[in-house]
Amino acid sequence: MTAQPLSFSAAGALALAAALFAGACAIFWIAIPAPLLSKQAKIAEIRREIVTLEKQRARLGALDRWTAAREEALALRSDFLAAKSGGSSSALIQGLVREAATKSGLAVISAQDYAPPGSGELAAGVRMSVSGDLNAITEFLMDLSNAKPRLFVEALVLRGQSGADGARDFNATVTVVAFYWSGEA
Repeated sequence: MTAQPLSFSAAGALALAAALFAGACAIFWIAIPAPLLSKQAKIAEIRREIVTLEKQRARLGALDRWTAAREEALALRSDFLAAKSGGSSSALIQGLVREAATKSGLAVISAQDYAPPGSGELAAGVRMSVSGDLNAITEFLMDLSNAKPRLFVEALVLRGQSGADGARDFNATVTVVAFYWSGEA
């Protein structure tokens, strides 16, 4: 057997050229357009996310507005008693009222816990009797109006009496109430 040289016919050469061209196109497709198309898809996805975020920002408004509203709600909440803790709330109120009386120069005669009628468990209070001059009582009431938690004077009974040196003193019985915060944090 003698080896014969390989000869290509025109059809064989055309088939080989077509196969090489197809292989080159596949390599070209893998090397260049496929990664480019995937990057374009990622860019389109990021653009959709940006549009969604811009819509959310427009719907929610400025962050400063939400922060200011939160701070306002927290400030409002500080006007109330923090928890329904029974005796300790009354003790807190009594301490605040006693401190205001002492600061104003009033003598505390008596103090007792007070439960406002019809308030259920929404409020706690104290009824306190004090003695002093009219200016001291006025200052005492001003201190109560600035207290935190907010104290509400439910009743005030003022009785005048003559002092030992001829000065006019007053006995005052004040009923003070504070309300519990009932909203969610």
